[in-house]
Amino acid sequence: MMIKTLKSSEISIIDENSSYLGVDRKLLMENAGAEVARFIIQNEGDLSSKSVIVFAGPGNNGGDAFVAARHLAPRARKIIVALIGDEDKIKTLEARTNWQIIKNMKISIEFVIIREAKDLQKLSSRLSRSDIIVDGIFGTGIRGDIREPYRSVIEWINKSGAIVYSIDVPSGIDPDSGAGTLFVRPSFTITLHSRKPFIDIRRPEEIGEIIIRPIGAPVESEYLAGPGDMTEVLKLSPSINEVSLVGGSQIFRKAIKDIATKLNISVVEQGTEDSQYELIANKVLITNNKEKLSKEKLSVYAYYVGEKENQVNLEYANLLKNYLVVLDIPCMNVGDQII
Repeated sequence: MMIKTLKSSEISIIDENSSYLGVDRKLLMENAGAEVARFIIQNEGDLSSKSVIVFAGPGNNGGDAFVAARHLAPRARKIIVALIGDEDKIKTLEARTNWQIIKNMKISIEFVIIREAKDLQKLSSRLSRSDIIVDGIFGTGIRGDIREPYRSVIEWINKSGAIVYSIDVPSGIDPDSGAGTLFVRPSFTITLHSRKPFIDIRRPEEIGEIIIRPIGAPVESEYLAGPGDMTEVLKLSPSINEVSLVGGSQIFRKAIKDIATKLNISVVEQGTEDSQYELIANKVLITNNKEKLSKEKLSVYAYYVGEKENQVNLEYANLLKNYLVVLDIPCMNVGDQII
């Protein structure tokens, strides 16, 4: 099966959808860190004589790194976790939880905090004897220029001579545009869930060997979304409380979302073009796969044509022509039937 290339905004939607489907962010982070550690162990073999340094930033990439360190700790000769920045600046509950676990593992893990560039200089002798470095500094959320102490840490990693494993994306590279002048140059990049656009933009010698690992997000998380911003009290007939909206196009791409919002629809399953589903995925329960429309459970099908006939809309119309309520003109010819 071909692995999709997904932008950071799409990954964020998948994370949210996974949580709605029961696989929350804490579990996704656990799976991500465990997969990183699993590949390192698989690739390196016996770690009992090797020293590992895990550099972690304050975001979820750092949280993945904390989990990886915990899984590597029983196997490596020495594990040092270096948090860059103050611990009270760790951004998410999931990352803070895994940082606290690291702090409790005082026997198997040594941890240090790098708040300023000079802290790195003080710790240089302790860090210089590393065989393996795990880069969990920045993930898909990086924006803008690299500031201190991150700049000095990245420069130090690139000069270390150690085998470097970057989590998801080499720190310093924008995952969507591939932009970046100062960035970690890893031996391997373990990218999570899917390919990222930067993989096809940067040269292989800049980003290392690409390893793609699943993190347990349900397949449905790419097709279905949670309810989004819903009205507090939904006053609908119990006999008509689930509606399928089909349509959307390049020009009228938000029409389906607007319909769902104005009708106070409690559960919406939408069919749309692949290029459009991201734009409304945070507003309605959505599918971009016409085969997944569940006719047996929905009360009403509502159809929105858009500004023109296109192959996607024709396919949906043909599939649902016996179930539709048409909400827009012009009508379309579906076989010998006009809807």
